[in-house]
Amino acid sequence: MIEASVYEAKTRLSALLQAMADGEDVVITNRNRPVARLVPYEQPKQRPVFGSARQAMRHAGLTDADVARALTSDDDPLAG
Repeated sequence: MIEASVYEAKTRLSALLQAMADGEDVVITNRNRPVARLVPYEQPKQRPVFGSARQAMRHAGLTDADVARALTSDDDPLAG
């Protein structure tokens, strides 16, 4: 963890950003008291959109029974 005063953070911003890109946390202090903590950015994980498949199924004119039959059958009732 790196500590930097507000003045240091302003003058060394590029170096602090590089340190964060390398995985370091940076604490910004004002009069020796911590006021902010900067952490490296993490990409958010892709989350599924629940309900989108049901909406597509309804749009295609399929019922829950059609989908259940397709999932449990060896034949492909949706093919034809």
